[in-house]
Amino acid sequence: MDTLRIVFFCFIGVYLLAYLYLLLLSGKPVRYLLFNAFVSWWCFLVVNLLSFLTKIHLPLNPATVLTSGALGVPGTVLLILLKYCIFI
Repeated sequence: MDTLRIVFFCFIGVYLLAYLYLLLLSGKPVRYLLFNAFVSWWCFLVVNLLSFLTKIHLPLNPATVLTSGALGVPGTVLLILLKYCIFI
């Protein structure tokens, strides 16, 4: 396994632990989680709708949708960065 993938999985693990910790500290975790997923999916949609201008297209599959929904807007940004780091 190359170094970039190891760093990626470490980053995802630390981010998820911090996210779960902050989610449990908030007063209403379900509402916060649903709002965060809603905003990130809209961000995902905007990125794909503007793909003719930016040449950035994220495929719509269960992995990308779950990543974007679970991690929020940083998850969408992470998908964009991964696309450029791995596929270019």
